Amino acid sequence: MDCEVLNESAIYETPAWGYKSDETYFNQALECRFEKTPLEFLRFCLDVEKKMGRTRGSEGYTDRTIDIDIIAVENFTSLDERLIVPHPRLHLRKFALLPLQDLWPEWEHPLLKMKVKSMLKECPDPVTPEKKYHK
Repeated sequence: MDCEVLNESAIYETPAWGYKSDETYFNQALECRFEKTPLEFLRFCLDVEKKMGRTRGSEGYTDRTIDIDIIAVENFTSLDERLIVPHPRLHLRKFALLPLQDLWPEWEHPLLKMKVKSMLKECPDPVTPEKKYHK
């Protein structure tokens, strides 16, 4: 198995972020074990998206079947244009922060030096996602 899911957050429903759409989205964070490099994990995630019908264009934010983001990697940061970790807009998106808080409530952003709770408190995102499901 390439990727082992160790833990999962609740699922949160939110309207589209960054563009207008009639669609709502379901957001969830997964804690995974992947034995290869973060760049290889990115390739794995992009392959999963493609297998699930995602097509990528150059038009910016649009409706899509799936969107997998690498939000954080334990003990790893990257500013490589192919993979920026932690995710560069994490602190601006409640739909990413709330699931992250479910999994790693004490995690501290290595560049901002803020814990998830503080990032949520200061997050300018006006929309609070609705928790829809947790096993």
